[in-house]
Amino acid sequence: MRTATEIADEGGLAVLSMRAVASRLGVATMTLYRRLDAKAELSHLMADAAFARIVYPAPPPGWRSHLRVAAELQWALYHRHPWLPRVVSVVRPALLPGLVAYGRWSLSALDGLGLDLNTRLHVYGTMVNYVRGTAFGIEAEDGAARDTGMTSKQWLRAQMPGGRMLGHAPEPGVELDLESLFAFGLERLLDGLAVMIAPRGERPRRATGPA
Repeated sequence: MRTATEIADEGGLAVLSMRAVASRLGVATMTLYRRLDAKAELSHLMADAAFARIVYPAPPPGWRSHLRVAAELQWALYHRHPWLPRVVSVVRPALLPGLVAYGRWSLSALDGLGLDLNTRLHVYGTMVNYVRGTAFGIEAEDGAARDTGMTSKQWLRAQMPGGRMLGHAPEPGVELDLESLFAFGLERLLDGLAVMIAPRGERPRRATGPA
C-alpha cells in the first residue's frame, strides 16, 4: 500500500498499475495478483490506508465544530493525496476499517440531536461530498501551478489589468483560491444544516443590541 500510494502521489492514478507497483518492489507482477484481484481493489485499499492514518482529536463541543473538524481532516488528507477524491464514493462506499472509522467519528457529531438515521446519513454524505467535490480541484491546481510557475493568486493578479476585476479595484485581503473557497463554502454548508438541526439541538444565539 505504501509503494502504491507513493506512485499515485507522484503521478496520479493514471500512472498506477500492478506492473508499476511490482516493478518498484522488485517482484513479479503475478505476485501481487495472488493477493489482489485488480487495480480497483488496490485503489480502495490505498484509500482505506490513507484514512486509517488520520489522527483524531478529542471531539470539540457542539455538532457544528465537530463537523467542521471532520471536514478539515478530510480536506487535509486530500491535500496529501490529490488522487484520493477519485477513489472515495459517497453512495457506494468501501466498507473498510479506515473509512468506517472516519464515518463513525464524523457521525458522532450528530448524537443526541434527535435525527433519524436517514437524516444523519444525508448530513454526513452532504458534508463528505462537498469536501470531496471541492478537492477535485487540488490535483488540477497542482498541475496548473507546475505548468505556469504561478500560484492561483499570482495567476489571478496577472489576469487583472490595472488591478481591476469586474469594475472594482481589489480591496486589501481579497483572495480567491481553493482554500478560501473551501472555508467559505464549508461555513455556508454548516449554516444551511443549522436551519434544520437548530430546532432539535443547539439553537443559535439571538443577536443582542440595537437592530
